[in-house]
Amino acid sequence: MGLIRGVLFVFFSVLFFIALLTTGILLTLSSSLENQNIKTNLANLVSEQINQNYGGFETIQNNLSFIQSYCQNNTDYVFQEAGEVFVISCDVASQGQQAVINNTVSNFIDRSYYKEYSCGFWDCFKQGEIPFFLASKQAYDYWNNKFYFAMLASLILLGLVFLFTHDKTNVPFIVGAFMIIVSLVVLKINALFFIFGGSISQFIGVFFSQSYPVFLKFLFFGIGIILLGLVLKMFKAGFKFSNFMEKVKLRRNSLSKNELKEFVKKEIAKSKDEKKIDRKK
Repeated sequence: MGLIRGVLFVFFSVLFFIALLTTGILLTLSSSLENQNIKTNLANLVSEQINQNYGGFETIQNNLSFIQSYCQNNTDYVFQEAGEVFVISCDVASQGQQAVINNTVSNFIDRSYYKEYSCGFWDCFKQGEIPFFLASKQAYDYWNNKFYFAMLASLILLGLVFLFTHDKTNVPFIVGAFMIIVSLVVLKINALFFIFGGSISQFIGVFFSQSYPVFLKFLFFGIGIILLGLVLKMFKAGFKFSNFMEKVKLRRNSLSKNELKEFVKKEIAKSKDEKKIDRKK
């Protein structure tokens, strides 16, 4: 029975670690794909795309004076390049060329991010919706849902680990150690993609831009849970000592001095035997 319990404990511990690692990676993906993070980390790449594919900035640079003149009696300036429509707010146009470029990039990212794709997540790969589909609200929702599923699976597996652990006070140390390992893995994931170099590395790096905040969350939670385990261990030891002293007090009045010494020796030996049995289990 003890062997079967030990095997099940190891099996569910491994599954729990895998689920916890998956949770950390999915949390990094979903956090990185929030709209504000996409705008911050994808701006340079989008600027290059607009210039190369649409010539948008060249139009802005060559016609800024005309745009500002046009805006004296209008609220927006609209122009089209290579099938893409660009809308420049006249309030932004009055702030100068760089403000117009930044606003154009921001609007382009918003349109791509909130675009409604008729295909499912994996089907979009077959329909050539890469790369901007990957940085869309639909992609964020997909990974965010997977994150909650992985977190639920982690909690269920944690319950099974707790069930098959003989000494329940060891569970916080297991969970804490796993969380610290996961935090280190998450921290190093982003560095792996720098081997590609160029725009590919920049684009893939967007999906793991929040790896450091996720690393800190898992690290601090892991340390906190280990500290909780130490407190539980101290409470357990304190309870055993308190229980032992109560027994000594009860025996003190009914036993002689030598009998009391013998009783204390037996209690200490009994405690050692219980620890040996626990280790064998």
